[in-house]
Amino acid sequence: RWAEHFNAGDAARLAELYATDAVVFPPSGVRVTGGQIRDYWRSVLDHGARGFRLDSVDVVGDDRIAAQTGQWQATVSGDGGAPVSGYLVNVFERQNDGVWKLHAQMWNRGAEIGSLLWCTEV
Repeated sequence: RWAEHFNAGDAARLAELYATDAVVFPPSGVRVTGGQIRDYWRSVLDHGARGFRLDSVDVVGDDRIAAQTGQWQATVSGDGGAPVSGYLVNVFERQNDGVWKLHAQMWNRGAEIGSLLWCTEV
């Protein structure tokens, strides 16, 4: 669902996938929490980021917490359609209602990519 909402440019639906106490650490090193998560993704998506894909996924965990690692790729029309890629770590937590939500998220960009989009501050 995350990639579906990202590729549709829907920051509000993306934000719904995060726990209320979630924290996101973009490559810029800023700490993004709460309503800032929606605003952060709105900024990224407004710059034309789409085409998100996650490859080489590994998931470990139990019935309450799960960690996902993988290699991601997307394109940014604001950078002339330049591809961006890197590695990510997502930590999911099962909520009291049984729904899995993102609790923590961190990713990097490949050194070969010059885009500043993924370092956007809120």
